[in-house]
Amino acid sequence: MKKSLHFFVFLFSGIGLIVSFTSSTNEIKISLNEALQKGYIQCKSTSTGSFNGKCVKLQLQNNTVRPFQLIIPPGTLFYPTDSGEQTLITVEQQMISLSPSSNKTENVNAYCSEHSDQCPSEGGFFTMGTNKNPKFDSLFVFLKNKSLPSSQQDIVWAISDNSPVSNISMDAKSLREIRSFLCKLTGQEEVNYAMDMATTVNNLGFIDQKPIQLKGFVSFDVKSSKWIHQEVYDENGKLKFKSNQAFEIPEGTSDYTFNIGVKNWNSGKYTLKLKAGSEVVETYPFKV
Repeated sequence: MKKSLHFFVFLFSGIGLIVSFTSSTNEIKISLNEALQKGYIQCKSTSTGSFNGKCVKLQLQNNTVRPFQLIIPPGTLFYPTDSGEQTLITVEQQMISLSPSSNKTENVNAYCSEHSDQCPSEGGFFTMGTNKNPKFDSLFVFLKNKSLPSSQQDIVWAISDNSPVSNISMDAKSLREIRSFLCKLTGQEEVNYAMDMATTVNNLGFIDQKPIQLKGFVSFDVKSSKWIHQEVYDENGKLKFKSNQAFEIPEGTSDYTFNIGVKNWNSGKYTLKLKAGSEVVETYPFKV
């Protein structure tokens, strides 16, 4: 009996060794915040000096002999030590693999959520937090399992700063769907144009945005073919732009795509008028 009991314990110990070996080679999935709170890792978060894209540098240290797959969920906030600088927010889930007892440096994507504040200073430290804005939570649910579009910064600003949804491109179906979703979420009017913006950071670290190009489309009906040209008027009725060439449109419904340079135009309301001679065929209001 003693021999049998001894043999049983040996087998049990062997199984234990096998299980222990297997668990040590498989990555343990855990959120970055939880791993920090439990002391499994150490993390120093600093700015790369930008306000979007891979602008947060994480310097990680694994304090254990276990490998981790660290999860950075959407809505993770990075607060700068300087309150005059921008808080950054993640939009998509990101993963970082961290080997046992190792150090690793990785840059992660985050986006400015305070348009009017200064860009984070290069090397400046961040503390981490979690989003509490329900509109962002709705956005993350909407984006889940979707391919992330290219206009993440303008999407964030549409919620955080109520920036115009029209600053988001209409070039892809996914972007048009997001524009429609954001208009419902923020209460903005849904429009059929997009404004290309030139975005720069000035010497004081503030973001400057200036409109460059207006792109959009409008549908209208004519009872007979016409030669059409376009004119743009400001809110005071002053002619701002007139096209040099006319184009022929056939009888029936036409979809007209317009592309107008608006560099150095004053902010305000404008009206596009499609005209056949002096006859106004269609009007379309827009904002700069």
